Amino acid sequence: PNPRIAALLKGTSFMNGGKFDVMQVAIADKSGEAVLSVKDKELGGGTIQKNKSETGLSQYTVPVLSIDNLVLTKGLAKVDIVKIDVEGVEPLVLSGMEKTLAANPGIRLIVEYSPSIYADARQFTEYLFSRFDVQHISGVDELKQLDSTSITTLLEIRDHADLYLRRKNVVK
Repeated sequence: PNPRIAALLKGTSFMNGGKFDVMQVAIADKSGEAVLSVKDKELGGGTIQKNKSETGLSQYTVPVLSIDNLVLTKGLAKVDIVKIDVEGVEPLVLSGMEKTLAANPGIRLIVEYSPSIYADARQFTEYLFSRFDVQHISGVDELKQLDSTSITTLLEIRDHADLYLRRKNVVK
């Protein structure tokens, strides 16, 4: 819901014949409202994660939906892929998409994984490995298979890693 990015996306949608909708909502585990913090000197980014007091932030009260509510609201019959990059709120987003995951066994997730900003990075990482086949996205076209022995290495990441997730135990 970053207002600067939303304005650019709306212009892009218009220039391309309105082929996609821009919804100014944050995504988390349940519907409601949150405070979005955006650094004044950065074009993109922003988070609804509770921040320490920081100077140079603009804050906006924004509506919040879960993925489950978004899928219902938009009347989506099937969800194939979800890209999640929500600056530390990834655990909440996954918590708010249980129905979507259950209804879409072939769903794929691309998650920007940033353990240094999660409240409980170990618990979230163990959750990922318990529910998903986890691969690390390297470069533009390489996937590296990870397993639970990779958890410690992932937890040591100080920036982020892009992960590709597929549900485990899906009958094909």
